[in-house]
Amino acid sequence: MRVDRRQFLLRKILDVRSGKSLSIVFLYLISWIYGVLVRVRWRLYQWGILPTKRLPLKVVSVGNMTMGGTGKTPTVEWVARLLRDADLRVAVLSRGYRGGHEKEQGVVSDGETLLLSQAESGDEPYLLARRLKNIPVLVGRNRCKSGKLADQRFHTQVAVLDDGYQHMQLERDLNILLVDGREGFSRSRLFPLGSLREPLKGLSRADKILITKAECQGRVQEIEETLRKWNSHADIFYGRYLPEYLLDPMTGERDNPHTLTDKRVLAFAGLASPEYFFETLESLGANLVGEIVFPDHHQYTERDLEIIRGTMSDAEWCVTTEKDLVRMENLNMVGLSFRVLEIRIRISNEATFKKAILAALNIDEAANSN
Repeated sequence: MRVDRRQFLLRKILDVRSGKSLSIVFLYLISWIYGVLVRVRWRLYQWGILPTKRLPLKVVSVGNMTMGGTGKTPTVEWVARLLRDADLRVAVLSRGYRGGHEKEQGVVSDGETLLLSQAESGDEPYLLARRLKNIPVLVGRNRCKSGKLADQRFHTQVAVLDDGYQHMQLERDLNILLVDGREGFSRSRLFPLGSLREPLKGLSRADKILITKAECQGRVQEIEETLRKWNSHADIFYGRYLPEYLLDPMTGERDNPHTLTDKRVLAFAGLASPEYFFETLESLGANLVGEIVFPDHHQYTERDLEIIRGTMSDAEWCVTTEKDLVRMENLNMVGLSFRVLEIRIRISNEATFKKAILAALNIDEAANSN
């Protein structure tokens, strides 16, 4: 059964466990109160009542304006690799949402060795730590403290803030805003009525804008018009998330993702926007015989695997994402014909984007490539 996008919004405004829904009037009230609090917070930072702090290193923030998946993790990875390849000492600072170290500082990886588990660090930081060599990954709600720890322990020159657009406590040298090219601002009401984390005026803070999933040309033009209404100075770039490999987690072998062609596949995911993942599988020629949607950031259990096993009688393979894999690592996956689709971001004007990032940080690309 195809995933209904409305279900994802409803999951944010309904307590599905108690079965109690909120009236539309109450939702308007909550959204209004939320908007007032966001605007007051803005003003407190603008007036200096809430202080901003400057780290003794460069700071690049990657974030978005909306609830849900715009592809922050692959973009953070791309930016961190770019800076590392420019011979800079880079660290990634993440909140570590739902991880054991969210309320305190923790080092997920020193760039060589994983030091925290997925449960301790959260799924996105753990995935980044596994993929980024020679780049420490730190977690903690207070990114200023994490940045100071990165400076003291790793002599970091540039910190990349994962999901940092609303983290106004910390000054940054470059603010990169991601916008979903499929959704855009079609639900441009504040949470919980819509998907916005803050009013559209917040678009004005972006220095560079990356429209992800930019294959939807009609929607992209509409998004550009909204962006230019609120932000006339930021350069706009375009990216797509493309399948790179199909991983067998039991053997570590990687195949061409088109190996999925004509395969009967049971797909499952616990993401903010799983429908994009399912559509990607279909674009590779997979025959989806079933789809299982788990909540975003879902921590898998043996019971979940039993459900998957019991559902895949008509499937040759069950396929999920890298983010889901890291939440399953300690489970017994024996007996599952299991594959993981690995994706990477591809930026259409990549060379220009690289130069723009390095220039914003006053880094000479030619000097650092020698």
